[in-house]
Amino acid sequence: MEKRGNACTGCNYCKGCPNNVDIPKCMEEYNISKMLGSPIASAMHYFSRIPKEQRVENCTACGDCIPLCPQFLDVPDELMKVYEYFGDEFTTFCDLDEK
Repeated sequence: MEKRGNACTGCNYCKGCPNNVDIPKCMEEYNISKMLGSPIASAMHYFSRIPKEQRVENCTACGDCIPLCPQFLDVPDELMKVYEYFGDEFTTFCDLDEK
């Protein structure tokens, strides 16, 4: 398992997503999970700390966040990785083998 998620520093410049996605928190949980190699524990945090309406599945890839990122991340692309990693519900995540 790769120990690195993405280069998000949690600066919060991307706050204010028009689709209400809490980009910094979503990235934080993803990066912690990758760093610690503990996907199930991190998924539990992801699904309990971030309300459903603020999770990555609400991203429409509008791109409003891209010019705001000082790390030059393709934020919608990174959010898609978070979605592919955690999915959209905790029970689905737990049913999967090691990610």
